[in-house]
Amino acid sequence: MNETDTSKAIKKLDGEEIHAFRFSEEEWVNLKKNYHVGDFLMTCCSGIAIPKTSENGLQFFAHLAGECGSAPETIWHRSAKEMIQNFCDQRCIVCKTEESDVSNRKWRADIMINHNGRKIAIEIQHSYQHRDDFFRRQLRYKDDGIIGYWLLRKDVYRTLVSTEQKHRIRTEHGGKLPQNFAICRPELPIAFLETDPNVCVMGAGQLKTSFESWITSILENRFIFDEGVWKIA
Repeated sequence: MNETDTSKAIKKLDGEEIHAFRFSEEEWVNLKKNYHVGDFLMTCCSGIAIPKTSENGLQFFAHLAGECGSAPETIWHRSAKEMIQNFCDQRCIVCKTEESDVSNRKWRADIMINHNGRKIAIEIQHSYQHRDDFFRRQLRYKDDGIIGYWLLRKDVYRTLVSTEQKHRIRTEHGGKLPQNFAICRPELPIAFLETDPNVCVMGAGQLKTSFESWITSILENRFIFDEGVWKIA
């Protein structure tokens, strides 16, 4: 079985939709011990699903057959998009997934929100990419009048912050760590999505808030850069 073919959201045979990240560790262990093959179906393709736990402790459902009939996405990436979509739908906010630049294909946004005259792109980055790619993609949004925000997986967030700090110390400060060094960059609004044990959004400077509060702060233009970090005003 291939753990890359996964989805957090599944449907039981009676039609109830459940999410792996909402189970406590103990509840998840009991579920894995007591379920029967065929009890659960994948939401993406209705294939038989089985509950699993990754090496880093992430709870998820995997395809029994090892592959999906639809385009593969990681469980983390898919769930994050669904949560934002549901949040906006419940509030009648215009939100589209996989929105692309039709004219010259410079960008393709995981989430594109139109709200109060602002075009907001939210990139849900689950895999590592070079620091230059973050800024290059961000600039493409800026050039088209779009405000870009990044919601990263925790390890990707930490790698980006560490890499950017080393780059700036080397290129801007002669290899020496200055006082009052900014952890983040004002050009790149970033945070990371934590799902264990609870779903929340976190970041530098003690940022820790609910997923709903983070999205709300973006819509209200209160997710701001201040004192070297991105935080909610």
